[in-house]
Amino acid sequence: ARCRARYPNPDCRGLKMSSVMLLSLLAASVLSSLVPVVNAEALALGSALVAPAEMGLVIAVVITVGQVAGKLVLYRGGRGLGGATTLRGSRWATEMVERLASRPRLLRWTLFASASTGLPPLYVMSVAAGTMRLPIRTFLALCLAGRFIRFYVLVLIPRIL
Repeated sequence: ARCRARYPNPDCRGLKMSSVMLLSLLAASVLSSLVPVVNAEALALGSALVAPAEMGLVIAVVITVGQVAGKLVLYRGGRGLGGATTLRGSRWATEMVERLASRPRLLRWTLFASASTGLPPLYVMSVAAGTMRLPIRTFLALCLAGRFIRFYVLVLIPRIL
């Protein structure tokens, strides 16, 4: 059965609902990556609870893409700082950036840990990675892998329990 706008097929209602839900989830996940009080983990768990079980992988991918798209904005902002190692308003973040600046391998591991566990905050690490001129491909690969692991595990939790 084909899904067309002119002649709605009853079998297509779920597809349209899924599309609307996924686009809303994408927008909310981009917002959550830029505004720390919007919780992406709550989005993942809530979506997993209301969506069919087979949508779990898709939900994790959509949230991951939205999150990394937002973090890319922060990364680009960090690159605009021109290699400065000072981040306003956070002494511990400035000290962390100074330590990581001389240790590129540690920077990569810390970024992956941040993307997958949230510690240190990926918000800060995204700016720091841009500031330290981490190659964009490396940034994207580490963030996508870490975020996907994080959100796929969260999406699986309601199915396990």
